[in-house]
Amino acid sequence: MYDVTSAFYDDLYEGEQVRKFEVVSRLVKFSPPIGGVVLDAGCGTGLITERLRGKG
Repeated sequence: MYDVTSAFYDDLYEGEQVRKFEVVSRLVKFSPPIGGVVLDAGCGTGLITERLRGKG
């Protein structure tokens, strides 16, 4: 199924993923060390990884 939707997956689900990230960010204070390593397990297309990167 993913092969069929991969070209436009982010367009379909980005809003949903960003909303999830925003909710979790409010519930959990996320502050990795500057230059530290973060594992985004199950990262899919990397939408959340990009948000994490934006936090430092």
